[in-house]
Amino acid sequence: NNYAFNNSGMAGAAGIGVSASIDVILNSNIVLNNSNYGIFIDRVRTYLINNTANRNEYGIIVWSSNNSLINNTVSYKRASRIYLGQGSSGVGNKTLINNYLFSNNEGIRVFKNSNNSIKDNKMVNNSYGILIESSSNILLDNNTAFNGYNGIHLLDSNNTLIKNNLLSNLIYLTIILILFI
Repeated sequence: NNYAFNNSGMAGAAGIGVSASIDVILNSNIVLNNSNYGIFIDRVRTYLINNTANRNEYGIIVWSSNNSLINNTVSYKRASRIYLGQGSSGVGNKTLINNYLFSNNEGIRVFKNSNNSIKDNKMVNNSYGILIESSSNILLDNNTAFNGYNGIHLLDSNNTLIKNNLLSNLIYLTIILILFI
């Protein structure tokens, strides 16, 4: 097991990066003002708990990994968000619980993933709350999104269950579904 606890990283190109590891726990870390990412995970089984990523270009990026993200905060940047990307192996099985995302372009973005559970998250003052693209078997349950455009945006995805979410937006529809056949 690898464990990073109560660290701070500020004003560099990147905050915390973990690649090709097993059972990594990132707990109570703060990453601020980095010009690239706050936390970057690639090909790792990771638990991110109680971390804060503020004013980084990208908040938390998870690539080709199995992860649990619990009680994290991502805020204040143009592109900052929690991003679940496919990577080379297309690994899914991610759990996002009780994360807080505010004042970003996007709150949570899922791209080419499967078997993810996104529950009890709060997205406030982002342009978009949750974007799901080219993904399947996604559960969106009990999330709160108060954003400028869309609360939930699905693009070319299937087997997505949306239930018990509170969505309020200023400009466009709350839930957008787009499928390409």
